[in-house]
Amino acid sequence: MRGWIGLGCALAVAAGLAAAWWAIRGEPRVAGAAVALAGVGLVAARALAARERDARARLFVSLADRAVDGVVLFDLSPDIYLQSQREGLRLDRIRHLVISHTHSDHFHPYSLQMRAEPFAHIPGDEGLTVWGNAFVHRRLEGLADWDAARVRRVTVEAGRTYPVDPVTRLTPLQADHFPEEGCFNYVLERDGRTLFYGLDSGWFPEASWERLRAFRLDVAILDCTHGVEPNLRNHGSVASVRAIRDRMLAEGIGTPSTRFVATHFSHNGRALHHELEEAFAGTGILVAYDGMRLAI
Repeated sequence: MRGWIGLGCALAVAAGLAAAWWAIRGEPRVAGAAVALAGVGLVAARALAARERDARARLFVSLADRAVDGVVLFDLSPDIYLQSQREGLRLDRIRHLVISHTHSDHFHPYSLQMRAEPFAHIPGDEGLTVWGNAFVHRRLEGLADWDAARVRRVTVEAGRTYPVDPVTRLTPLQADHFPEEGCFNYVLERDGRTLFYGLDSGWFPEASWERLRAFRLDVAILDCTHGVEPNLRNHGSVASVRAIRDRMLAEGIGTPSTRFVATHFSHNGRALHHELEEAFAGTGILVAYDGMRLAI
C-alpha cells in the first residue's frame, strides 16, 4: 500500500505540473515589471536545526527560479510546480526559458517535458524558447517531440547579445562555476531596464567584467551560497557580494539607484535569513526570500 501511495503522489505532481503549463488556473499575481526571487535548497544541516525553529517565517526556501514580467524565466528547478502554485505564476505564459547551467537545482528537464503532449494541452500556444549552452540542449534530446511541443532551442555563446523579442535582449557572460560544462550569468535588457542574473558564480572572470562595463544595471542578483563563510570562488558569500557591489559601483556598472540582491542561500552559509540581513546591514543590499517581488 505504501508503494501505491507513493506512485499516486508522483502521478499527482506530474499531472499538476502539466496543468500548470496548461494554465487552467486564474490570473497570475506576478504582474508588471517584477522579479520573483526564490532562495535555494532545504536547510538540512543539524547545526542549524535548533535556530530554525525560531526563524520559520523565511526559513523554508525552495530552489532557484526567477521570473521577469511573467514572460522570461531564469532556470527551471524541480520546485517550479510548487512555486507556480504558490506565486500564481502562469507557466503557459512563459515565452523564454533562460538556463544558466545543468546542475539539478537550476535545470530539471523533466519538468519541461510536462509541457509537451500528451501531458499539457495549451490552447493558442505561442511557443517557448529555451536559451542555454550546448550541454543544456543535450539534456533535452529524446525527452519529447520539441517541435510538436512548440519548444524552440537556441544555443548561446558568452559575450554575444541576442534579440529575444521586440523589447528584450539577452547577453550571456561566463560565470566562475562548473568549468566542466560551463555556466552563464546573464544580462537581460527589457523595456529600458537592465537586470543582471549572477547565479551560480564566484568572482566573475575578467572577460565578463569587461563586457559588463557596457551596461548600467537597475538590478543585480548575486550569489550568496556561502553566507557568512569567506568564499570568492565557484559560489559567492556575503564578502563576495559586497566586493562585487563595490566594483560595480566603482566602474559605473552599477549606480546609486541600482538594487543589489543577495540570494541562492544554503546551509553551507551557516546563517539564517535574519542573520544575513544583519550581515548586510547598512549596505543597502537586499536579502532575498521566496516570493520576493521587485518593481524595476
